[in-house]
Amino acid sequence: MANTVASRKGKGRRLQQEVVARILATFDTLDHNDLLSIPGGVPGPDVWLSSKATDTIGKWDIECKNTEKLSIWAALEQVTKRLAEAVKPVLIFKRNHSDTYATIRLEDFLSLVANQRREDESQG
Repeated sequence: MANTVASRKGKGRRLQQEVVARILATFDTLDHNDLLSIPGGVPGPDVWLSSKATDTIGKWDIECKNTEKLSIWAALEQVTKRLAEAVKPVLIFKRNHSDTYATIRLEDFLSLVANQRREDESQG
């Protein structure tokens, strides 16, 4: 594929749409009105979450990067500099022929693990 602005934006848009689709597939209480892939160049998160979506998955500021070379620190700065209170940053990234990864702050990861452990213990 040609390395043009349009092709790079299309590649990014495809990752955003994949993220939306995977969230919808994981949480059957959400529908297409609860998540929106935001066009490139628009300030703010790459995936908009409705209040129903934030009630379901939490308040995340989702930044997507679909690129062969990622400056992780620059990408993390992009998502963390616009954070509102109680919103957690997540950087979702991939490159051609690779898995998709999500990077979150350590405290957010530990909170997720602790919550899962409490759920497991309450069910067990």
